[in-house]
Amino acid sequence: MRRPQSGVAWLRRSAIAGEALRDLAWDRIPCSHAALDALGADRAVEYLRLLLVRYGVLPPRDRRLADFQRWAAAKLDAIGNEGHRQLLERFLRWRLLRHLRSCSGTAAPLGHGPYQRAKQRLTVAIAFLAWLDGRGRHLGECTQHDLDQWFATGPTTRRHVITFLSWAGQQRIIRDVELPVTSTAGRRPARPDLKPGSRRSGGCCSTRPSHPATASPAASSRSTASRSARSPCCARQTPPAPATPPGSSSARTGSTCANPLPPCSGSTCATAPT
Repeated sequence: MRRPQSGVAWLRRSAIAGEALRDLAWDRIPCSHAALDALGADRAVEYLRLLLVRYGVLPPRDRRLADFQRWAAAKLDAIGNEGHRQLLERFLRWRLLRHLRSCSGTAAPLGHGPYQRAKQRLTVAIAFLAWLDGRGRHLGECTQHDLDQWFATGPTTRRHVITFLSWAGQQRIIRDVELPVTSTAGRRPARPDLKPGSRRSGGCCSTRPSHPATASPAASSRSTASRSARSPCCARQTPPAPATPPGSSSARTGSTCANPLPPCSGSTCATAPT
């Protein structure tokens, strides 16, 4: 600890942490994560756990995975129906926890998204079994009409029960029912001819005009004429060139002055003073 005095002050303020350290020192409780979990979800206990993990006394573990296990155990203990609780314990062990453990690791701990989805799936599965019990059926007697009624009424979060029903179908608990699938009709199909970061090809206005400093006047006029002939929209967007008034110096043939702005005297242009 970089600040031992702060640690001593923290032990004096936190009675739970001080008592837990005394129990660990006198071997009244084993030095394990399960023993600290039994002390309750207190911030002082969690801070003590982090210190023990940091200095190698306890092995590291995924915090979100442990929180989910404690939350799920309390959630299942509150279910009064013994059959529902046993069924949900199987679903929790073989589907939800198995998936979360595959997502968790020492290099990349469990993310917030899978953690929240697992909690919602278990909550909706509990609600579905209670709703089905209110209709006088258990899960093995669930029919297609029951599923259609479940998905047609209530909030959209009811679709989280699909994971539970898919698992029940794999276990041969429910049969002869069809589950809804996520629709992808509203998604725009990918363009295989386009690479990431590239512009769309084939449009008349997708071609960048050349820089006026690098393009010659003849090339610019030919490019403008070809774009105007190719597409009406380019013809509307390109303003017509102003007509040259008759009698101007640029309209006379044989004159060497190409710029109408400086005055010309004779056959040569007057050069502006620098």
